[in-house]
Amino acid sequence: MSTWHYLPVSVERDGGIEYSICEVYLDDDGCVASWTESSSIAASGETADELRADLSHMLNDVARWEPVRFSDLAVGLRLQPRGIAL
Repeated sequence: MSTWHYLPVSVERDGGIEYSICEVYLDDDGCVASWTESSSIAASGETADELRADLSHMLNDVARWEPVRFSDLAVGLRLQPRGIAL
């Protein structure tokens, strides 16, 4: 089932590496089909409960996959599982 997920990504900044979260859309085979233009997104919600649910979704997804360099995202990329779920 195609759906949006949160992915830990890294970018080089000021001579170091910074980690953040972007959204990726996975196709029916679990491969990246598209992603957000920004390498860093924030949790949000119209209520505090929606914000908590979004944060929980982010934590579960980030624990699910190994980080990817944002510049390496490509259509068809298969994410590497971490084997750890919250």
